[in-house]
Amino acid sequence: MSTPVRVDFDLRTPMVVYAGVKTLDALLSWAAVERAKFNGSLQEWSEQHQHGLQIHRVGQSWCPMASELDVEWASEAEPLHYIKRQKLEPYAVAWGDGVLKKRPAFDSARGTTKAGSMFVSIRWVKAIRAWAMVDDMAVFEGLVPWITHIGKLHHKDFGAVRAATVTVDEQARSKWMRRPLPVGSEHLSDSHVMVMGKLQSPYWQRTGFEPVFVPVD
Repeated sequence: MSTPVRVDFDLRTPMVVYAGVKTLDALLSWAAVERAKFNGSLQEWSEQHQHGLQIHRVGQSWCPMASELDVEWASEAEPLHYIKRQKLEPYAVAWGDGVLKKRPAFDSARGTTKAGSMFVSIRWVKAIRAWAMVDDMAVFEGLVPWITHIGKLHHKDFGAVRAATVTVDEQARSKWMRRPLPVGSEHLSDSHVMVMGKLQSPYWQRTGFEPVFVPVD
């Protein structure tokens, strides 16, 4: 029997403001991959859906039963400018040393190797909450501490998590539904609108986009 839970995050640094919907399962999937890397796995992406969450299925479509993040801001947005530098040499050395699985395609104008002058908005956060239905509490609670950051620029320590607590919360039985849902889901409400998107990680990867319903304010 699944357990309804709420996860509360306390951040120690400001977070980069994100657009769209960011869900709890996205954080858990990222944490699962990072943990697999730390443990020396050579197939870390195979771990991304090992998060202990209950799954909602509609035909061939499915999504984890975990809500979007409910962010309570503590300040107004402030602009942040940073320079992203890229050099070919480190990638060539990494390829020569066998660190990379495939030869990288270097393009400083686009993609993961893009360089440039970047602007983002950052805000201090009072609290972040999310709700979920959990099938395996041991797996779920073991993964939550691996969520070390929320949002972009974690390598610069933005969105750093000071503490995360898991609490049984009956409200999760309805609150998990505030997330992208499959077409035809019985949990759709008037607050959901149809877009092209993803129902599970990796959300950043456009492969696998399909019509989904996302919540709007």
